[in-house]
Amino acid sequence: MSPRLLFNMNVGFDVERVVAAHEAVRAELLGERTVGGHWVGELGPSPLATATAISALVTAHASGSISVSVGSARDERPDMQQLVNGDLSELLVDSLRWLAERQNEDGGWSDTEHGRSSIAATMLVQAAFRLTGVPAKYQDLTERADEYIEAQGGAAALKKKYGKDKTLSAPILANLALAGLIPWRQVPALPFELVCMPQNWHARLRLPVASYAIPALVAVGQLKYRHDPPRNPATRLLRMATRKASLALLERMQPESGGYLEATPLTAFVVMSLAGCGLADHPIVVRGIEFLLAQVRSDASWSISANLATWNTTLAMDALARRVSPSQIKANTPADSSPLNAAWYDTARADDTVVEQDKSSITTAVMRQNEHESDSHDEHCLDWLLECQRVEGNPVTGEVSGGWAWTDLAGGIPNTDDTAAALIAIASWRSRYPHLKSHRLQLVARRGVEWLLNIQNDDGGWPTFRRGWNALPADRSASDVTAHAIRALAIWQNIWKGEPSSTGRSTPPVATPFARISTSMLRGVAYLEQEQRNDGSFVPLWFGNQHHPEGHNLVYGTARVLMMCAELGRLDSDMAERAARWLIGVQHANGGWGPPRSSPATSLSNIYRSNSSRAEDALASFCSVEETSLALEALLPLADSNQLYARAVQNGLVWLVEAVEQGRLRQPATIGFYFAKLWYHERLYPLVFATSALGSTVGRLAPQRSVAAHVG
Repeated sequence: MSPRLLFNMNVGFDVERVVAAHEAVRAELLGERTVGGHWVGELGPSPLATATAISALVTAHASGSISVSVGSARDERPDMQQLVNGDLSELLVDSLRWLAERQNEDGGWSDTEHGRSSIAATMLVQAAFRLTGVPAKYQDLTERADEYIEAQGGAAALKKKYGKDKTLSAPILANLALAGLIPWRQVPALPFELVCMPQNWHARLRLPVASYAIPALVAVGQLKYRHDPPRNPATRLLRMATRKASLALLERMQPESGGYLEATPLTAFVVMSLAGCGLADHPIVVRGIEFLLAQVRSDASWSISANLATWNTTLAMDALARRVSPSQIKANTPADSSPLNAAWYDTARADDTVVEQDKSSITTAVMRQNEHESDSHDEHCLDWLLECQRVEGNPVTGEVSGGWAWTDLAGGIPNTDDTAAALIAIASWRSRYPHLKSHRLQLVARRGVEWLLNIQNDDGGWPTFRRGWNALPADRSASDVTAHAIRALAIWQNIWKGEPSSTGRSTPPVATPFARISTSMLRGVAYLEQEQRNDGSFVPLWFGNQHHPEGHNLVYGTARVLMMCAELGRLDSDMAERAARWLIGVQHANGGWGPPRSSPATSLSNIYRSNSSRAEDALASFCSVEETSLALEALLPLADSNQLYARAVQNGLVWLVEAVEQGRLRQPATIGFYFAKLWYHERLYPLVFATSALGSTVGRLAPQRSVAAHVG
């Protein structure tokens, strides 16, 4: 049998290509670090965010406040200094030109660059052009946009899209009303007076916005009250009486940066709403404008948010921890007889020739893999992440200290997904730095785990931001968030279970919530069993796929749950088996994952139909590095169980390695949701997910690689 290992019937492929791909993506990911050792990344430019920023600046400028905010701007960059010197009009012209160049063929705009048109983004762009007073210059552009909006159903379609969730619909409609595009009566009235009630009452009041959008509730609610007060005299008097108190609360919620949630749209909505109320000189507006001007990109556009630094760093740390070890490389044992290995050899072509390997290349690869392990940046990165744990309660959600946000900036809100990711990353790197005080790591982990345990909902699942907020989808328990939380809890439970105390007994070395973890995880698994769809898949909250009819990213949600099952040792459970079968059933003929095939296989015997019968599937062209990497990593532990999983992994590796070799890591997919509704893409996602999947694969294939190198 030839030593060359093939991954499918048609493509010659050896393990060295997998290793080379891993080395390439790992090096590129390491190259993305900041001087401080962590990762920041870059969110793609957003037509929606750019439009809201323009509207906010124009509305504030009309009230005479821009000169105040620009004059007090803290950013000393050259481009910022130009704004300080009065070049705001030039910025707005450039921003409008940027928007004009990104109109889609159907006349609409998307939330993020290169995305599909959305009615929300298109309406906001129309409002921005109208508020600047230059729609005539772009008459053809605006006419095409009007046709798109009319075809989508106008304001009624926007309201239908978001339903009773007013988090985005109310600010968007208020923006349109400020621009004179719709009457004020079409803007929903928001009960901003309710935020003056005790914060722990808010969940029971069932507010019409998500828990993280209280600033929008106050600002947009006051704008609506100013232009279209309620007819009910009691309601009118109540809102008049609570204006100052709710405004004071809004000011307390504003972080030092001036950006609510460090997000362009939310901050812009607050700025334009208060400026539209005649409060353009209020400190909230001044600081909000400073934030917007500080966030403008060199091309005069804005992103949805300032950064996802903490989230990106935790994902990168976990991905880099999945590296091949020297002991695996040096092993010179025969390849085992698992289905994964057997399938590779079974697909070898008879005419393959032996490929000679330089034995020194093995050692060289190990050195490349480990050359950064002694880098002081690693320790700085871990220390940076520990410092990102929030030590004070959050003024927006009221949650206590102990969690992590998606960013290290003050406006980020601690949440389950980022807290779980931080705990997993800390666990991955804790053993690498014994000179760091383990007591500090234990305290940080204990606080994080307690935070997770305390936020768990009564249904057993985990919400993102606040316990007990069940009125709106963005606040309810979610499958992807729950699976992530359980995985983090399982990792730390195993750590504490195996660490002896000072007395020599196998008990946690510091006071921990150890006894609660098992019960919490059982409740979480029961929740997931209820959430699993009939076909075996799971719907995530924070990630989507624009090519799915409902925008769901079932590959992401299902892979996250399957990875949790692997951590729990439950891959033989019915839930895991159904999830795994769904994943291999929706793999495309080219080996990648993306939007599920229109007719996914439901029988294991039919999953691998002939390629010709699946070649016409147009959805295969939308496979992404992110989704393929996640599916591969989720299925890899099952590859030794039977031929079907082994071949799915092989075919997926072919797709992923070719994507690396073709430079597609610089083509991030529009995969993320911000505010659980707005699409975005992040430059680091392909690198992070590919590094993790390929690192896990190389670790399993190292012994085979050594054997192949010594044949002949």
